[in-house]
Order: sequence, then C-alpha cells, then structure tokens
Amino acid sequence: MEVEERALIANLLEAEESASALVAEAHAEAEKILAQARAQADSDYEKKFREMDSSLEADYEKKIQELNAGHSSALESYRERIRNVNKNTDAFYEFLQSVL
Repeated sequence: MEVEERALIANLLEAEESASALVAEAHAEAEKILAQARAQADSDYEKKFREMDSSLEADYEKKIQELNAGHSSALESYRERIRNVNKNTDAFYEFLQSVL
C-alpha cells in the first residue's frame, strides 16, 4: 500500500511540475504577444503623431505666411495713403509759429 501511495504522490508531483511548466510557457508566450502588441501600438502612435505634427506644422506655416502677407499689404496700403495726403506745409509752419 505504501508503494502505491508513493507512486500516486510521485505521479501527482509530476503532474504538478508539468502544469507548472505549461503555465510558465503560457506566461512567456503571453509576454511575447504583449510585447509585440506594445511595439505595434507604439509604432502606430509614432506614425500618427508624426502625421499630425507635420500637418499642424504645415498649417502653422501657411497661416504665418497669410498673416505676414496681410500685414505687409495693410502696411503698404497705409503708407500709400500717407504718401497721397496733400501736405500744407505753410499752414503747418504757421501753426508752429503760433504755438511757439
């Protein structure tokens, strides 16, 4: 009877070792799959981030150019209006003489 009990216990220990090995193998495989999924997600994120970054950068540059063009146009228009104003220097000098 004692021999049978020892054999049974030995069989149970072997089964436990096999189960433990299977769990360890499954854990390693799960870690491998997770690492691949993480790497793929990081790669996808980087790609999307770069696409958005370049799109926003292009929009920014375009907007800056539009604003600069509008500013230059408004400034030139103002300068042109100033150039076309009739200047009455005699009246200006008379005003200065009366103030001083």
